[in-house]
Amino acid sequence: MLLAFATWNWWLWGTRTWNLLTGDEGRTAAFIAIHLALYATSVAIATAVGVIGWRMRREGRSGTTA
Repeated sequence: MLLAFATWNWWLWGTRTWNLLTGDEGRTAAFIAIHLALYATSVAIATAVGVIGWRMRREGRSGTTA
């Protein structure tokens, strides 16, 4: 589940970033900067969750619990 969450968030925010940067809706630089900061925060959280999920998956396969 954690890996699915991380993958989904990477795809979601990657798509939204692409749309934000390539869109022509007349957005201000401040709007873009704030949203990129929010996107980066979400991707950082998704990365942390993905790392935890990946480590749990590896531990489950190797049979170690420590």
